Amino acid sequence: MNQKNIYHNIKGKYFAALDLGTNSCRMLVVRTTETAFEVQDSFSKSVGLGSNLESTGYLSNSAIIKAMRALKVCKKKFDQYPIESWKLVATEACRRAKNGRNFLKRVQSEIGLRLEIIEPEEEAKYAVIGCAPLMKKKFDNVLVVDIGGGSTELVWLKFKTSCQDDRLDQLLSLKFKKSIPHLLAKNIPIKSNVGSGQVEVIDWLSIPLGVSTLSQKYFDIEEDGVKFALMMCDFEDHLSSFLPYNSDFYLSQNLNVQVIGTSGTITTIGAVHLGLKKYDRDQVDGLELKAEEVEEVIKNIFKMGSSGRKKNPAIGDSRCDLIIPGLAIIQAILSSWPGKQMCIADRGLRDGILHTLIRKNVVKFKKKYK
Repeated sequence: MNQKNIYHNIKGKYFAALDLGTNSCRMLVVRTTETAFEVQDSFSKSVGLGSNLESTGYLSNSAIIKAMRALKVCKKKFDQYPIESWKLVATEACRRAKNGRNFLKRVQSEIGLRLEIIEPEEEAKYAVIGCAPLMKKKFDNVLVVDIGGGSTELVWLKFKTSCQDDRLDQLLSLKFKKSIPHLLAKNIPIKSNVGSGQVEVIDWLSIPLGVSTLSQKYFDIEEDGVKFALMMCDFEDHLSSFLPYNSDFYLSQNLNVQVIGTSGTITTIGAVHLGLKKYDRDQVDGLELKAEEVEEVIKNIFKMGSSGRKKNPAIGDSRCDLIIPGLAIIQAILSSWPGKQMCIADRGLRDGILHTLIRKNVVKFKKKYK
């Protein structure tokens, strides 16, 4: 489906997405144009919803209060627009917390927002769709890495067509299936035929380790180098169940693969590399760094020390305690696969949700006026 045709029929309509994660509450309100959508309003706030979740199994009262305040701001923003369709989701913290569903019932009752807890496969799919515009046609293999607060999603895709225009449409139609152990053991790819081409989900994996969970797990380790090494080893242990990790073919140095990373850690790496005094999405989104450039940024962040990281405008107080776990995850991934560079995406789950909502709206429009 041609991108222009997708948006032309619903030009001027408003859509919204909200992602309540383990660390942050983020929302977007967009308005469709002839060929895409433009951001009309946004909000991002660190709420630490998953604080102490590792040790208690519950969302704390203080974290709930912070999240409720952020969600009230989102509700006020939503009320300013004639929103055609929206999707409000909660991820790992609410999935794991024993009081996660009760918390969301309270949100609906007191604020009037109905959030749904999505499963890891849906979260992974939205992250992939959100990154689709950055996928280059010269790569037939794409590894998307989405580092969250409570989990990290890895999705390995193989495209059977080099047509860039088809990729978003292909991924919108993609059906994610849960990994089946006996299929992985036999090295059988999980396929999904869509549209006029074909894209295979070679494998996908949701690892229950993110920047918040790793930070809580190793909170008692003070020395950065030791903490980094332990976190990296911990994350690598979970990679053994990822099919490409155990395949000589996918680990071949001649493999044509694009690595796309999306998360606060990833965009922070881009901002530090560029030396930005103030974050600029236009400069960071789509930035490509060689593996050695990423490693150099990691070294520089270590050299800053805790006080230096707090003073750095790209990191600051809000990300200071979470940047080391994020760097450990990135280093583990870049050490395990043959990607020579990484594309930085300031987009992901919310963007994927919006693309999906717009696609569904187009389908309804066509049925109505057929």
